[in-house]
Amino acid sequence: MRKKGVVSLILLSFAFIAGAQSPTAVLEIDGAGKKTAVSPNLYGIFYEDINFAADGGLYAELIQNRSFEYKFATESWDTLKGGESRKPRIKIRTENPLNPQNPKYAQIERTSPGMGVVNAGFGGIAVKEGKKYPGSIWLRSPGGEISSVAAALDSGSGETLSSASIKGIGTEWKKFEFTLSPTKDSSKAKLIISPDQNGILDMDMVSLFPPETYKNRENGFRTDLAVLLEELNPGFMRFPGGCVVEGRVIEEAYRWKDTIGPVEERKEAPNFWGYQQTYGIGFHEYFQFCEDIGADAVPIVNCHMSFADRDIPYINLKDLPDLKEWIQDAIDVLEYANGPAASKWGALRAKNGHPAPFNVKYLGIGNEQFNQSYFDRYEAFAKEIKKVYPEVKLILSSGPLPSGIIFDSAWMKAREFQKEGLVDLIDEHYYCPPEWFLANTKRYDSYDRSKTKVFLGEYAAHADGRRNNMFAAIAEAAFMTGLERNGDVVEMASYAPLFAKEGNVQWAPDMIWFDNEKAWTTPSYWVQKMFADRKSEKTLASVLTVDSSNRKPAAIGGSVGLGTWATRTEYADIMVKDADGKVLYDGRKAKIRDWKPLTGSWSAKKNAIVQDSSGTDCRILLDAPGWDGYTFSMKARKTDGAEGMLVMFGVKDRTWYWWNIGGWNNTQSAIEKGTGESKGIIGESVPVSIEAGRWYDIRVEVYGAVAKCYLDGRLVHTISDAQAWDPVFAHAGEAKNGDIIIKLVNADGNKNPVRIKLANVGPLQATASAVVLAGAKDAENTAARPEAVLPAKTEFQGVSQDFTVTLEPWSASILTLKKK
Repeated sequence: MRKKGVVSLILLSFAFIAGAQSPTAVLEIDGAGKKTAVSPNLYGIFYEDINFAADGGLYAELIQNRSFEYKFATESWDTLKGGESRKPRIKIRTENPLNPQNPKYAQIERTSPGMGVVNAGFGGIAVKEGKKYPGSIWLRSPGGEISSVAAALDSGSGETLSSASIKGIGTEWKKFEFTLSPTKDSSKAKLIISPDQNGILDMDMVSLFPPETYKNRENGFRTDLAVLLEELNPGFMRFPGGCVVEGRVIEEAYRWKDTIGPVEERKEAPNFWGYQQTYGIGFHEYFQFCEDIGADAVPIVNCHMSFADRDIPYINLKDLPDLKEWIQDAIDVLEYANGPAASKWGALRAKNGHPAPFNVKYLGIGNEQFNQSYFDRYEAFAKEIKKVYPEVKLILSSGPLPSGIIFDSAWMKAREFQKEGLVDLIDEHYYCPPEWFLANTKRYDSYDRSKTKVFLGEYAAHADGRRNNMFAAIAEAAFMTGLERNGDVVEMASYAPLFAKEGNVQWAPDMIWFDNEKAWTTPSYWVQKMFADRKSEKTLASVLTVDSSNRKPAAIGGSVGLGTWATRTEYADIMVKDADGKVLYDGRKAKIRDWKPLTGSWSAKKNAIVQDSSGTDCRILLDAPGWDGYTFSMKARKTDGAEGMLVMFGVKDRTWYWWNIGGWNNTQSAIEKGTGESKGIIGESVPVSIEAGRWYDIRVEVYGAVAKCYLDGRLVHTISDAQAWDPVFAHAGEAKNGDIIIKLVNADGNKNPVRIKLANVGPLQATASAVVLAGAKDAENTAARPEAVLPAKTEFQGVSQDFTVTLEPWSASILTLKKK
């Protein structure tokens, strides 16, 4: 974990004489102008069990597969052979289990001294000398031969660090507790359980916790990770997902009732992200943690749709006889959270240690679902929930994309539901390149203030290589100035994902990284913390004027390419011409040597380039330097597969565009812009499906900053992408105590002076404070260099009604001007 108080040496520089420098930007703030409210819950967190964020992460349990419920039931377990040449075998039994929710348990037969079982936790158990590690285990000896066992910590190399004797084992299940105190540090310790007598031993729920948990709560959280969340000062916490809520199929959907009560009775389940979830962090722990850190809980419930159901044809609700059960689950979770202790679920909450209500104010119905089947389900849920809990704000999903027909249809439904009082917020999600965020800082400026509020439930800038670098963080900071400026429309926003464990990553980038011993933050973490710590109560009227005279929009230009996604395709009669019709490339006699295959199985057949692999993201580029303007045309035919065609253009360096025709499971057409491995939609998506075996005429015209895409002679898309953005972004706000908070972002590799002109703000103290995050564009924190990028705090003198501040390259700066 980071050291408190450590800061970088990068500071702002100031000039306090108006006109002393030629500013890149001028920020004019008028304290007498219109002020708009900023949501008190604007900045929050989204916690999903992805990248081992729960088991092996925030959940402090040190034993992996503690109740043998994994798909491979002996995963993470091994055996010791003892004095015999053979090892004992771990047999997985289900007869007369500890409880029916988790029916599997382990059985071993000891035939010689030293035999036992070993668990190395999540890649080793990290222990510290002299600390006391509490453990527990459920045991029985069906034949009564074994009455005692030894529990020990091994260093990982055969040295015993601590041991404890467990006695009194009988023929029925019984829980035993023990404590281990290692004699030295180890990062690769193992827990060993060894019977003292020969015979049969059954075991279940083998547990070991660190000496301390967050707030020393039983079944608690890993302290360093929990503190990092607490220090974000979040207004809310969204949980449990995310795709985890959906499950890959409905049988694996997240059911909150499986996650409460004694941990040994919680029904484990496969995690959407490919591993097991124990539900050690369940809904009760979630509500308790929100209370501990002062955040509003935003629980998400399954709407009777899994990930596999996203693209299913329309299903009439009459054909879902069990839908009422799922709706009742949603009502019951609110009763568990808010109901009196005398109610059915409120009584269970009280039994679990919290008699007072948790006072939950929000509930999300579904995650990234879309289409009419989802809207019908949402309506059914909302009508019943509002009857019982009219004060709870309900959240509708807008799907997984920032724009297009899926997104637009959700907003149309939101307007309908709003009239009926059935929706309060709409949940937008988008993961896009940093350039997208820089180009969309005014996204919410034109949103209708009378319509449904926005919950930006998931977003992150995906830089080249999906790294957590400064470029991504600065793009997010620039975008967040727009979120705060529109804090009357955007009620909540949360970066995603929150956690990633080194070596166990399914998705990147992530806000906080960790291993078994330490955690390190990212530049994105510090942007989130800086903005949350210094959030305005109101937005002040302001005008930012940026001198962009030297920043000329670049043409899209570049070379061209072809691609497929889970589809086999032929491209024939490929031509590239300039505006005058001059042929720049003639592919009517296709030669594979003209192209650079990147991924997939590409070949030339007659006058066609053919891709024969059914894999995803197959690409081939024309071996040409590219052109400033051209028309790229061809005939294309899908031979088989799940989607359509990918037509690439504007390929230069690591930037590229592709026209995705029949994407998203052969339902949509859109233009996506990519940088390295990251991509995001530019413009709008439209409904398009591609038929197998049919030839299509495709034409892409690329001239200047404009691209036009034609399918069978019909114009489908027109985009304008100038590939340039202003270097400076700003927000001016007022704190509850009257202080003026100015957020400044420099998305540029140069130092940029910003002149700040204040009017009608009253007298200010001469001394102000600033916090600055700055670094090289590609700078990032790592396990080896966890403090490479940290914010710096400073104070400065000479604040006036007109002063200039010079921003460091690639920086986010927050100034606090104090009223006299």
